[in-house]
Amino acid sequence: MKSLKQVPLLKILFFFIAGIIIAEYTGSFIFQYNNIIISSILFFSIIAIVFFRSKNKSILNIFFAMIIILSGVENHFLQDERNKTSHFSKLNISPKSYFTGKIISKKKTASGTSFITEIQSLYSNNKISHISGNLLIYTKFNFDSCNIDNGDIIRFPSAFFPIDKNKNPLAFNPKRYYHFQNVHFLSFPDFKQIEVMERNNSELRNYFSSVRSKIKSNLNELIENDTVKNIAISIILGDKQNLDRNILDSFSATGTRHILTVSGMHVGIIALILNFFFSFLKTENRLVSITRIFLILAGIWYYAFLTGAGAAVLRAAFMISLVMTGLNLRRQVNILNILFGSALILLLINPLQLFQLSFILSYAAMLSILLFYQPINTFLKPANKLLNYFWQLISLSLAAQIIIFPLSLYYFHNAPILFFVSSVVATPMAFGTLFLGFSTILLNVFSQFAAHISGKILEIFIHYCLNFIDYIQSISINIAQYIYLTTIDIFIIASTIFVFLIITKKHSIISKYLILLSFLILTGHQIFRYSINQKNNEIVFYSTNKAIIADIFLSNKRYTYTDGNLNRRKIGYITSNYRNYKGNPKSYSLAETFTTGRLLKHKNIIKADDKTIVFINSENDFLPDNKDKIDFLVIDGNIQIDSKKLLREYKVSKIILSNRTNFQNRILWKKIADEKNIELWDIKEKGAIIEEIKKGKDV
Repeated sequence: MKSLKQVPLLKILFFFIAGIIIAEYTGSFIFQYNNIIISSILFFSIIAIVFFRSKNKSILNIFFAMIIILSGVENHFLQDERNKTSHFSKLNISPKSYFTGKIISKKKTASGTSFITEIQSLYSNNKISHISGNLLIYTKFNFDSCNIDNGDIIRFPSAFFPIDKNKNPLAFNPKRYYHFQNVHFLSFPDFKQIEVMERNNSELRNYFSSVRSKIKSNLNELIENDTVKNIAISIILGDKQNLDRNILDSFSATGTRHILTVSGMHVGIIALILNFFFSFLKTENRLVSITRIFLILAGIWYYAFLTGAGAAVLRAAFMISLVMTGLNLRRQVNILNILFGSALILLLINPLQLFQLSFILSYAAMLSILLFYQPINTFLKPANKLLNYFWQLISLSLAAQIIIFPLSLYYFHNAPILFFVSSVVATPMAFGTLFLGFSTILLNVFSQFAAHISGKILEIFIHYCLNFIDYIQSISINIAQYIYLTTIDIFIIASTIFVFLIITKKHSIISKYLILLSFLILTGHQIFRYSINQKNNEIVFYSTNKAIIADIFLSNKRYTYTDGNLNRRKIGYITSNYRNYKGNPKSYSLAETFTTGRLLKHKNIIKADDKTIVFINSENDFLPDNKDKIDFLVIDGNIQIDSKKLLREYKVSKIILSNRTNFQNRILWKKIADEKNIELWDIKEKGAIIEEIKKGKDV
């Protein structure tokens, strides 16, 4: 790319995204002054028209930039459900009212089934009112037995609550996650209270549901091994319901779990297969060329609807359709310009997609392929056609991971050191499974014998790929244990890619220095953050309903105190991100009695350097022999103790109430803390607490 003139849509997209980001982080301000923003758009538009023929293009460009930025702001404002006067949260709803809404999506949860529902009306006091808004519904009804599906109209009690954020440091934030899906409230109706008012019996939905069932039936018949069969169904249709947890863990640990969910990569592979299959129609005849493009696009969209037509899949189908159309046009086109144009159109439809992970990863992968595939592919040129074809697949996989890799570190904090090795098998595995899977299904129509042979080849292929993934898992180390990318790091990487994008080939030496400089800055920031974390000795009391979890970080070691029956997966969900941020130091579980140079634990008492922590969850718990002080008095559960005597004999610096403390005891301890002028932290209300530990004498 010689200049930005070759990708004019990048400039428009850049300013439009800037407007969306401004609106996202100044929401209340935009709400108050929305009329001024609309007036400003009209004003700048009139000025731009007046100066359209002006020789001073820089002034005109400034006006156009302002128009695009403000348009992004306004589009975000209009799309946010909370800004609509008809939103159900703005109504005074009586307790015995009912909502009626349409199921948008359905998802399996750990304890049942959840739905995102588009609210359409309110039934209250024998009146029906038309309202709007999205609501997340949690039920304990088994997913496999749930007879409610997408598109169904349901009625249920109108009680709802705001979606709360996760109160643990750096943990997954459901409030933010659902905000970007334009969902801000949730409900917990009993499944018996949900009444199906109207079924989604569209012929199109029933047709694709029938096709999916036939595909599953064919694969069940043609593949003997249950594990392989479920992996094939997952890759082809995105249905992971029957996959074993250990299989999911293996794919997650090697960074290849994305191939088990239908995404932009799967749609792209289908596009490549169709492009190859219809290559015989490549002629100079315009009608034949148009027919070829139409058949490829029809196949892409058929697959999108076959796999459930999820938002991410439809987005990928739209993006890849534009790119494939551009590639198959006879005149010269800039694929990057088409890519940025598709992103602009999708953000015009829904600006909140900008913050959705599936959108970010889809465009990051495609941008990475367009930027880096050619240099990697030309690095080797195998003479053998078969080897060359496999090298192209490997090049495609490696090119996609160049940008995806840092994003995986940032979002998932999970990136095996052999991530690039496992990714080399991931794309061919998805490609081979899709190709052999659909070939097997088509062959079954004409010859069961040929279908069984193809199914056996598919089974062997997946089996060997799975063995390779298991081997990578056994020897790989999660690099996220040592590298924790922050927003600053991602900004540096994004800026580097953006500058790299606009640098000309004549200045390739500049791009090399730019990459080197970025690497040095990133490395320096990681070393600086790690050294700061090394110095910051602290104790973290996490927020959890079923147990007490506390991490004590001392001299690059982590000592964990916990009670209750939380399994390792649940503890990891609560603590892993912050532990990774702290460099995932060597860990020790605190037994009933534990002694080291800087930490001593006996029963429910911990002394760490200058801090004394006492956990009280029964009347028989111990108190320190030294009655000078208790730095942190952790009240857990609903115990009855002589609080006045305790506070008279000990100098307590801070009282911490766990989530398991009931309402009456929380009120009591808050009253006592106020009377004694003692600082109190209620984890249930305020979330996790992090306290510094200053180095003292050995204990």
